[in-house]
Amino acid sequence: MWRVEIYHKGLNKFRVIRGVTQEEAESKAAWQRKAWDEQWQRVQQAQAQQRKRERAAHSKELRKSLAEQQTGEAEEAIRKLEVLLHDAAKRDFRVDWSKLKDHTNYPTPKPTAPKPQSIPSEPLRTAFPPSLNWFTRLLTPIREKRMAEAEHLFQAAHAAWGAARAETEKLNRAQSEEYENQVAGWETAKASWLKDQEERNAAIDDKRATYLRCEPPAVVEYCEMVLNASEYPETFPSGFELDYIAESRMLVLDYSLPAVEALPKFKAHRYVATRDEI
Repeated sequence: MWRVEIYHKGLNKFRVIRGVTQEEAESKAAWQRKAWDEQWQRVQQAQAQQRKRERAAHSKELRKSLAEQQTGEAEEAIRKLEVLLHDAAKRDFRVDWSKLKDHTNYPTPKPTAPKPQSIPSEPLRTAFPPSLNWFTRLLTPIREKRMAEAEHLFQAAHAAWGAARAETEKLNRAQSEEYENQVAGWETAKASWLKDQEERNAAIDDKRATYLRCEPPAVVEYCEMVLNASEYPETFPSGFELDYIAESRMLVLDYSLPAVEALPKFKAHRYVATRDEI
């Protein structure tokens, strides 16, 4: 069992992350650091917004309104603390193993088949009639010459069409081969992804089985998931240490409780007009 200790200075939170492998432990630690960073960003934004409101309250009416707003926020913070245990007791923190599994479909869509280039219509000999009138029809040399010219135009057009057809068919074959290669690559990548998904889901089944057998690492990890799912005010610490003694089937928990500084400091805010301050 691998351990990674992480600490967030701004939130004053400490946690020991465990994993069956080093990669798993570090991945969980990275996720927790990211969650803490986002939480700290929200705290800083709230504090900055509060300072902004205080700076903007430059008149007596605005200061009075700010005091009322701060009172509402203080009362809401106290109310949340009063119902914290009550609300937590109503929640079901049991781990739903099926929700830990990945049931998504392969995210990359299958390549789209290319549309074949159309081959132009074959020219017909009737489209190239010789330029003859009643007079030139009577003159054999002229008639034969005009007919030879028409035949030449037809053969040239037919040769150009044959070249265009060959080029189009070549392009279509190349597109078809490229598409087949793309589909083959896509199917290979999909098979690999599905295999990885199956292995990850099988690992969750294994974790569930080891937990039901009460193996200490699995019990500790399960309890960590339950504790990590607990919701507390952002100023509360969330560090804890867990250990499971298999012989006595006893779970030992050392959880950091919030210091006085983490609790609300005010019940209400009042604007004092004579001193022009809150």
